[in-house]
Amino acid sequence: MQLNRCPCCHSRISIEQMAQDECTTELLGLLVDYADISKSLVIYLGLFRSGKRDLASDRALKLAKEVITLTPERNRLAAAMNETVQAMRQKQDQGAFKPLSNHNYLKRVLETLPADTKEPSLPALSGGQMPVKSQSKTSQIIDMLKSYPSPEGVDEWFTRTVCGALSELMLMGLESVPAADTMPMVVERFLIELWPKRQWQKDNHFRGAARLRRAFIDTAEHNKRWPTIKDVLSMVPSQ
Repeated sequence: MQLNRCPCCHSRISIEQMAQDECTTELLGLLVDYADISKSLVIYLGLFRSGKRDLASDRALKLAKEVITLTPERNRLAAAMNETVQAMRQKQDQGAFKPLSNHNYLKRVLETLPADTKEPSLPALSGGQMPVKSQSKTSQIIDMLKSYPSPEGVDEWFTRTVCGALSELMLMGLESVPAADTMPMVVERFLIELWPKRQWQKDNHFRGAARLRRAFIDTAEHNKRWPTIKDVLSMVPSQ
């Protein structure tokens, strides 16, 4: 019996062949049981797939089981998966994405969401994304950072790199994170004070976009707190 065609490669899908794989069968059963969040779960699992290999059914099943044990609050879990997918897509746009190897990022996002999170927005498989009806403060800040305008005289790539790094910091569970209503001022200060302190060049190995991002992430991971301008500059050579 043929199950129509694959929406990706358009080849025919045989139910009998799928049923022969116990892991695939169990995974399909799990997705049926969790139909209300299955789309979010499937897209999230895609973050573990490498660019050269499909995600094996046994690993997908193991990952899916791990995810559903994180919390019994399905809406909250789906919202956390959606935020994770959006953050990873932003990393992909910046060329900094690597396939996930664990659920640590998802767990940090989950910790930021209120217990009464409702009606999660499902990320589209391609193209635009559906509007978010209920956002946490963290999600609102990340959205603000995505569209934060470059101050006069500051290159656009520099602003996008700083804002992208700050978005990642919001999900790291750091100490001394600025209050949500002060974040625009925090971003502005980082941009206007960091920009003149180095001879920044986007593709420069020592003072470029990749080094700038790592300066934020590395100092935050080392100190477990929100970095200062001095912290970031200490990670970037002056010459």
